Amino acid sequence: MKGQVVFSYFEGGLALFCIRKEKKWYNFLVIIIKRRTLGY
Repeated sequence: MKGQVVFSYFEGGLALFCIRKEKKWYNFLVIIIKRRTLGY
């Protein structure tokens, strides 16, 4: 669980960085969120 939390923080930072760089990455983030919702 702790590892997942750390990954979430990293994911969040990477998400903001990607959104600033390119909006295309937003689609990639949506996929990550969907996978997390499904419990991957």
